[in-house]
Amino acid sequence: EEASPVHTLLGASLSADLQYSGVCPMADEGKTAALLQRLHRIGFQEVKLKLGRNLEESLTRIQMVKEIMGAETLIRADLNCAWSYKDAQKQLPYLIEAGVMNAEQIFLPEQTAAYQLITKEFGHAIRITIDEGVTTPQSALEVMKSGIGNQLNLKVSKHGGILATLKIC
Repeated sequence: EEASPVHTLLGASLSADLQYSGVCPMADEGKTAALLQRLHRIGFQEVKLKLGRNLEESLTRIQMVKEIMGAETLIRADLNCAWSYKDAQKQLPYLIEAGVMNAEQIFLPEQTAAYQLITKEFGHAIRITIDEGVTTPQSALEVMKSGIGNQLNLKVSKHGGILATLKIC
């Protein structure tokens, strides 16, 4: 029997292009602008933008990405467990309106009820991405079955290599 590619086993299509996103950490406007300019020169078309609890600052950072890298740049928001449930209810509509494609690690991994509610409320309009809460194939299955988010972020380096990561897939 011939082995099937992973994307086929997952029911996904394979893109002709490999996309890698640049990461923009929390920094002052000058450092953020300089980094975004470098990412743009290198040719990144997607940015993982670290955001905090301040909505005005978040929207300013999102606008900087669009102005420096172009309106078509895909933006992923990484919240690093900074938000409360009320923060998410208030801020996600603004991120959605600004064109952010996903919100990663909104809450602490153990805040499963908050994740379930936010995924039900906003999962149709933005991907709710789980990162830190997925460490094993069992935890990935639990996350997806229970509605704790609607997307997983798997990192080869975090999971102990490509083979260990493939087991989670």
